[in-house]
Amino acid sequence: MTLAAGQGSAYAIAVDARNVYWTTNIACGTVMKVPRDGGTPVALASGQATPAGIAVDATSVYWTNSTGGTVMKVPLGGGTPTTLASRQANPTAIAVDATSVYWTNRSFCGGSVMKVPLGGGTPVTLASGQVMPTGIAVDATSVYWTNPLDSNGDSSGGRVTTGTVMKVPLGGGAPTTLASQQAGPEGLAVDGTSVYYTAGDAVMKLPLGGGTPVTVVALEHQQGDAEVIYVGPLFGTTVVTRHTLREGARLRDYVLLFGHLDAPAPGLRPGSSLREGDLVGFVGDTGSPDIVHLHLEARRLRDGIDAAKLTPSALVDGASTVVCDPRNVLPLR
Repeated sequence: MTLAAGQGSAYAIAVDARNVYWTTNIACGTVMKVPRDGGTPVALASGQATPAGIAVDATSVYWTNSTGGTVMKVPLGGGTPTTLASRQANPTAIAVDATSVYWTNRSFCGGSVMKVPLGGGTPVTLASGQVMPTGIAVDATSVYWTNPLDSNGDSSGGRVTTGTVMKVPLGGGAPTTLASQQAGPEGLAVDGTSVYYTAGDAVMKLPLGGGTPVTVVALEHQQGDAEVIYVGPLFGTTVVTRHTLREGARLRDYVLLFGHLDAPAPGLRPGSSLREGDLVGFVGDTGSPDIVHLHLEARRLRDGIDAAKLTPSALVDGASTVVCDPRNVLPLR
């Protein structure tokens, strides 16, 4: 069902019980609405300077004008737009709660997360020094956002991803990193338990408190990179990596099992190659509800066994692999 056609560069979208609202992201753009079941589109505001993000509450529609540097609102039924904040640096994503409007100023290195009262006033900086902050969401305690780039302007970092998912208390304070080494995180949403976000070609989920990143460690006498041979359910959400070690004159294969992860790293799949420091996933409680911890297990493959051909259950079967003390293969620090 097409609700509105011919909307040059229709961009951000929001919805309430009656209408769908959107911005047209052009130099002389508009803020529009149409009934959810279809009808005639209505322009709530026109002549806007590249309207970008949009949000709605029970009384008003709110949006950012990215090239105009303003944060705006207009009554749901239309009327004269009100400027809530001006002289902002590329305001982009926007969110609203019962007291305030929140937005990201999407600038490189000098990006910020801002808020202003619903009726306008002096903008407050909640976080500064952010790198192209993009998606934004709010709950009863915190503001959440994504930084898709690192400080070098690289959203993928070559092999090691460097985007972040962040939060800060509604009243301000020190920002907290919920997830790091992410592949260009952008879109963001929250509910009562989790943060959801897009990262490259993946959709990710984290506890509201964040999950500690788990990275690969090269084992003692390891030859080459580690290889991912399994991603999926085993000990909750589990990633299994294969490591080839030189033991005297021969090579032996070992596997490391990383279990109870909240989520694997974006894009991680069997066949992926991992260097030391590359992201495996995030500590969680999958398979062990409310008991957040990392299950780390080291096993040596029996001679003639190809780990990549084993089923998940066979990976921990004594006929295929032998459990060993991780301290015997982890490098001395």
